[in-house]
Amino acid sequence: MNGLYRHAHGPTLLHLEAYEEVVRVTLKVVLHKFEYIRLVDELSGIERVVEGPAVLVPEPTEVSVKDNQQSKIHHEMVQHAILIDKDHAVLVLNQATGQKRLVTFEGMWIPAPYETFVEKRQLTRVMPNEAVIVRDFEGHFSVYDGTAGGAGTAFFLPARSQKVSMTWSVYGMPDNDGKAIVSHASMDKIDMRIQRTFFSYIVRTNDNVQLKLMGTIFWRVENVTSMILGTSDPSGDVWHHCRSSFMQAVTNTSFDAFMGTFNSLAKDAYQRDVADGFYTERGVALLSMEVTRFEAVDKETKATLRSINEETTKQITLLKKQEGENAVRAAKMRSDIALAEEQTSAELNLEGLKTNLIRTRTGNSLLQKKADAEGDAQPFAQHARSFISALNETGVSVPNSMGLYQALQEAKHHNTDTHNLASGQATLFLSSEDMKLSIRNVNLGKDGVNSTRSPQNNDL
Repeated sequence: MNGLYRHAHGPTLLHLEAYEEVVRVTLKVVLHKFEYIRLVDELSGIERVVEGPAVLVPEPTEVSVKDNQQSKIHHEMVQHAILIDKDHAVLVLNQATGQKRLVTFEGMWIPAPYETFVEKRQLTRVMPNEAVIVRDFEGHFSVYDGTAGGAGTAFFLPARSQKVSMTWSVYGMPDNDGKAIVSHASMDKIDMRIQRTFFSYIVRTNDNVQLKLMGTIFWRVENVTSMILGTSDPSGDVWHHCRSSFMQAVTNTSFDAFMGTFNSLAKDAYQRDVADGFYTERGVALLSMEVTRFEAVDKETKATLRSINEETTKQITLLKKQEGENAVRAAKMRSDIALAEEQTSAELNLEGLKTNLIRTRTGNSLLQKKADAEGDAQPFAQHARSFISALNETGVSVPNSMGLYQALQEAKHHNTDTHNLASGQATLFLSSEDMKLSIRNVNLGKDGVNSTRSPQNNDL
């Protein structure tokens, strides 16, 4: 009668009242763990979210909402919670306020009323050699520098923010004709390592000789903030500024001077580039500029350079040949000297061996004679030792014993000499000193005979 709806919860036995009729019989909504359903009251517009595990009997005026779809409540409108781990985050939009927020906690995420899932974001990892620039909704820049500390970093892209993507020029290696392919690469991560850029410049000397220079430029990004404020293509700026420096350096010199000093010209151009502050304003450091090859553009100049190269090659070949001959002669001379030194050394060694032989023989002879003399002297030494020991036992001192032994040996030798003389026909003349005679107060008679002999005055 009043047009209202009501739900009769089972299990029960339903008796309809007067003026009531059954609209439909449906199943209850069973929500498991990590499941939810979004309900909107069509009379008040209030939204609510019911989480499982639960058995749901909604109000008669409530309908379920899923992905902007509105339907009567049934099991197809049940939604599953979103798993958030360390490597992911969920971006959520609040439809009541229009604000977005980033959910980073780990676990199963179920939205609140009026919140909808926007996207699932991956964790952004910045390597130790990289940097990432992020711009928020107000235009402010944030730099995530992985080189700070050298350990890298990681972050989730905040809500209403985006990575700044830059387009850099990429200069390929020149081919044999000096042509290089120039391309453009879009990057959202800045490589902080040393960059290598190839160049191929056409320059003209002050004597109107057109040359093509090819080489390599080494540079790196040092200050990301200065780079993002100063340029959007640092590689292109480096390439063009180095080209200007090379043109200035070559224009002020002649072709002959360039042939002999092109390395010093590259060094001068590098020093000029570093000193002008161009790279500092862009947060870039220029490390080196190297010329690896150059060639003339005009055919006549190419022919001249080719002839110069051929002549130079011939000179180098002749010099190398002469150096080889000199090396052979020097080797032969060293060999002859070494051979002579070996012969001289052999002769000296032979003489040294002879000298050692003579010294050894002399030493052996002396040792033999010494041994023989010691053997011959052994009986005499033993005899003297026995004589002195016997006298020492009778009370005679060793020095007196030595004197007696010496007198005995001298008398023995005198007797031996006298015996040897008496056995022959030799005549012996002796003086009083030799015989040790002393004659005093000798009285001779008429017959020549001593008549008076005094024992006190006549000594023998």
